[in-house]
Amino acid sequence: MVNVVVRHPEHEEARQFDASQEELKALKTVGNLVSLELRFANGTSQDVFATVEFAKLVPAEKLTTFDQLRGRRKGYRPNVD
Repeated sequence: MVNVVVRHPEHEEARQFDASQEELKALKTVGNLVSLELRFANGTSQDVFATVEFAKLVPAEKLTTFDQLRGRRKGYRPNVD
């Protein structure tokens, strides 16, 4: 069995279901995509997908220098405006 997590633009929260690998073989998938979460100043976010052409904007070697999601961001100082 495979647990499938669905993030759908018409649903606020992700949904999940179980399926067999055999059932999922019928899915047509798209490879070479980059998933981006755009976080806006007003607190909302949007998930978008780009092709690997994203590398023309941000090369892979540059991407490795960016902050990870876990931990404090570089240069961040709490309680400082």
